Amino acid sequence: MQHILGLTCISIICRTETSPGTSQPATHEQVVTPWDVQGSVTEDGKQSAIDYDKLIVQFGTRRIDDALLERFEKVTGRKAHPLMRRGMFFSHR
Repeated sequence: MQHILGLTCISIICRTETSPGTSQPATHEQVVTPWDVQGSVTEDGKQSAIDYDKLIVQFGTRRIDDALLERFEKVTGRKAHPLMRRGMFFSHR
């Protein structure tokens, strides 16, 4: 952990932690905050990928789909940004 300009910066390191007093790996749901992003950890200690559908529900956003991109292009008269067309952004508010 580093302190830079009054902010605490945490390096993301993949490791398996154990529950206190047991040799079983600690399990947890996915965590997404402005400071930390972690996929869920299963009972066997494997880290899962981020569930983007769960994020959409959690943060109340809407998926960016082809219909929305077509509407965006129709309203603006320009093609959507290449990263949007390639699916690099998955939801919006």
